[in-house]
Amino acid sequence: RKMSKWSLVRIDEICEVNPKIGRGVLSPDTLVSFLPMAAVAENGGGIINVSERAYHEVSKGYTYFQDNDVLFAKITPCMENGKVVIAKNLENGIGFGSTEFHVLRCSSEVLPKWIFAFLIQPSYREQARRNFTGTAGQQRVPADFIKNTIIPLPPLPEQERIVRLLDEAEALRATREQANARMEQFVPALFQEMFGDFKEMTTLGNLVEEFRYGTSNKSNPNGYPTLRIPNVIGQKVDLDDLKYVPVNDEEFRRIQMNEGDILFVRSNGNPDNIGRSAVF
Repeated sequence: RKMSKWSLVRIDEICEVNPKIGRGVLSPDTLVSFLPMAAVAENGGGIINVSERAYHEVSKGYTYFQDNDVLFAKITPCMENGKVVIAKNLENGIGFGSTEFHVLRCSSEVLPKWIFAFLIQPSYREQARRNFTGTAGQQRVPADFIKNTIIPLPPLPEQERIVRLLDEAEALRATREQANARMEQFVPALFQEMFGDFKEMTTLGNLVEEFRYGTSNKSNPNGYPTLRIPNVIGQKVDLDDLKYVPVNDEEFRRIQMNEGDILFVRSNGNPDNIGRSAVF
């Protein structure tokens, strides 16, 4: 099918779902890659580790796949946790793994990374969850759900362009996570180097002139510019998207910020936000 613009197609029109291995393809002692479910990282994180087995050890009772096939965990909670991966660098190009994988083999019309990018979406996995079959704890995504999924399909050059952008975004995300991890290790070590073994301890109360809460008044365009939790980002005060809150003179004097004041997020619906701090 020649396509000059984006189309909507069923996955089984562009992918073979759960292909079977042909008879006599491999000799019994041929080495193949072996991939249990635990070897696949969550959230599309790739393959953690892979082992080798002789073909005769895994030819029965395991799922067959080959290089560039897309593996999609079908059982709960692995599916919700994003165990999706493209099989690569398999021994002799062949792999066997958990029976809880659906395997998608792409035709010449679609890139494996395009299929991967579609399947890894949280919105798609939520849709798949709503179509589980089976009993509690053993619920699975049926093959027919995968086959009948409607997917947008641009021409190959457009797929390649978008996939490149997604790869660049993923590389930036990974770099940021590495930087954050390094900071988590570096800052305590630097603090220890600067201040020693903390032989002389005191409380914050002995060092801080005043602790105070902010206002709980509702925002109003006629009020004062007011810092909220989203304005405390990356240990800095971000003045974008300011809200305005009306307060009386007494409350204004109480909560007015002065240079050198420290903002500390003490409560929030998202626990990850608690403890964020910045100097005003």
